[in-house]
Amino acid sequence: MPPERTTLGAIDAGSNAIRMVVAELGPSELIRIEAERMPVRLGHGAFTRGELDDAVIDQAVAAFVHFRERFDHHGVTIYRAVGTSAVRNASNRDVLLHRLYHEAGIELEVIDGEEEARLVRKSVVHSLGPTGTPPRAILDLGGGSLEVNLRYGTGWRGYSLPVGTVRLMETVWRRGGKFPENAETQFTTSGSRVR
Repeated sequence: MPPERTTLGAIDAGSNAIRMVVAELGPSELIRIEAERMPVRLGHGAFTRGELDDAVIDQAVAAFVHFRERFDHHGVTIYRAVGTSAVRNASNRDVLLHRLYHEAGIELEVIDGEEEARLVRKSVVHSLGPTGTPPRAILDLGGGSLEVNLRYGTGWRGYSLPVGTVRLMETVWRRGGKFPENAETQFTTSGSRVR
């Protein structure tokens, strides 16, 4: 009798898109079954108004309902769904969390920047395999933040900086290419954590 496999699901509700993956966990391997990206820009308005747009919340709920159907189709027994920069910065994130739970049956965990950096690091190091040499630095530029992982000997330090593609488009380019007055303070304060 072949060993039983566990079917896992993951959702990354990012500032620029929502991604879903389904994989089977075997005795010694992880096999991707399905992956999908929905172009839902949760960061639209979240970085300028401090809240998620109603229409964007509707789009996110529709995407999660679809992902729930895919999870059910594949028999997903364990999942993790995380919300990153746009969701953690939105004053009305509870509206999204409530609707996702009640309409899609998925609990979205809002993670902090350090956890986001840790997950990026684990993914990259895992993809290199056990024989790969870990890099000295791992950078992940997302829609709302930049995750920086620096290796010190055998240990890592992860940071999250408030710089992302959607955040910059919404806050800088919409002001005619001028940085906000407090940008230098924000970047200096954030950058000092990396030194």
